Amino acid sequence: MGKNEKNVDVFVRLLSRHQGQIYSYILSLVGNFNDADDVLQDTLSKLWELFDQFEPGTNFLKWSLSVAYYRVLDFRKKACRDKKIIYAGDFFELVSDSAPKHLSTSNAYLEKLQICIEKLQESDVSIIKKRYVESKRVKEIASEINKTVRNVYFSLARVQRLLLRCINRSG
Repeated sequence: MGKNEKNVDVFVRLLSRHQGQIYSYILSLVGNFNDADDVLQDTLSKLWELFDQFEPGTNFLKWSLSVAYYRVLDFRKKACRDKKIIYAGDFFELVSDSAPKHLSTSNAYLEKLQICIEKLQESDVSIIKKRYVESKRVKEIASEINKTVRNVYFSLARVQRLLLRCINRSG
């Protein structure tokens, strides 16, 4: 499948539907918003580069998470060479193996997520929508809500922890 205009539309539609989940997966593996942003950009480039290998009708999210996984591995290897992080291979693989389960696209998961989102404060819902639905950069969100970039990162992390706890409790 060549990269014609129709494929661009399909790619953009699939990516817009799943970019928040891809980002969350990457963030869960690298643990740092700045690094996650970098790995996401690298992943998006790689997804487009490999899009002609994607089989229409198959699970785009699963395919894109596997691409993201290898982009994260490349990032971690480079970071180790640059002495930015210590690579804990067994721990990383254990976490990455469990992460896709949290990102399940099953109806049950989505229903739990929706229930948990409804329990959040309006300001928390607003910030996660800006970041993951509207795909705004943290700097842009900070400017819009008149907060520091650091404050937005902390708010996003706090909301993610709340949602994860809520989903896990609803087991």
